Amino acid sequence: DLLRSTSNSMVNEMLEAGAQRAVVFRVGSSPSQGRKRDMQVLRFDAEGQPSVVATIDGSKLNLQGKPIQPSAAMLHSCEERLILLDEASSSSSSAYPLLFDLETQRITDRISVDAQLEHILPATSESKGLSDPTFIGLNSKAFFCIDTRVKGGSARKHSYTYSQNQGFSCGATNAEGHLVLGSGKGVLRLYDGKTNSEGSFKRAKTQLNAFGDPILHIAVTKDGAWILATCARYLLLYPVRLQGSAKTGFTSPLGALKPKPILLRLSLEDVSRFNLQTCAFKTAVFDAKEQHIVTSTNNLVIIWDFVAVKNGKTDAYQIRRISDYIKDLAFFEAGDREAVLMVTPCSITTRGVRRVYQDCESEPEA
Repeated sequence: DLLRSTSNSMVNEMLEAGAQRAVVFRVGSSPSQGRKRDMQVLRFDAEGQPSVVATIDGSKLNLQGKPIQPSAAMLHSCEERLILLDEASSSSSSAYPLLFDLETQRITDRISVDAQLEHILPATSESKGLSDPTFIGLNSKAFFCIDTRVKGGSARKHSYTYSQNQGFSCGATNAEGHLVLGSGKGVLRLYDGKTNSEGSFKRAKTQLNAFGDPILHIAVTKDGAWILATCARYLLLYPVRLQGSAKTGFTSPLGALKPKPILLRLSLEDVSRFNLQTCAFKTAVFDAKEQHIVTSTNNLVIIWDFVAVKNGKTDAYQIRRISDYIKDLAFFEAGDREAVLMVTPCSITTRGVRRVYQDCESEPEA
């Protein structure tokens, strides 16, 4: 399945995907176009075929006549709105996330946050498709719960700030609002998402030290039992549920029971077969049914069988090669079909997913 860009003069730059729709941000491909931008809104039919339902001109991405250059975007409010971070204000001491209505195609609100904001996350893993008005924002030393309903004054609802820079670079939430943050120092911190009597987020319950390489992206299963960290040369999979208990490292300190990560990487044979001079994984995620893990490097899509990996088969992966460099990807579900949505500079591609080991059963509940 291949959806070519409608204009050769535009290059795909960034993808934001939800359960019902996806948004692809594009920029002009030639210097003569200056800062030309637009957004393509996609929907999936019952067979999982993507189609462009709207192309929103970049002129709509402006606030009081000033153009916006999105550095981050997240679907919000039943996937009817986008929360946007403006690249120009990413280093500002006071951030102003923007709410963009996909139906009316205009910026409807400017949210005041009296702190630097570099990354945004849903308040829970289900929040994008719900009417939840809150979301999580973070910078290198702090994270915040932000309420989009606040008019006037700071929209920060709860926060936690470290005295020193922690190098936070990414994060994820599960269905209960438990939060994991990763850092450029290779450290993961797990929070229960609850607040103390003073209204601040509680401190981390568990700290996991990886191998020292920067954490580029994090995903977590809905129940919080597994954490998936993306590093450039490998993936790390952490089982963080206490054996024989429903508790996880988000809700209880793991202490001496901290798990060793499961290391996922390509075999030397595959590195040679595909002539990979360097391996640069990006954005490893779980599928909706949490049976697969998908990531990419260069023009290769790598799909691990998560069920098989939990049973010790770390080589349970398949590799799909496409014709162009993959800039971003996401899983999506249409009816009984699961597929990977991939964005290259000039196209949007989908590929179906099949189990690698059909004989592997799901891990029994502890």
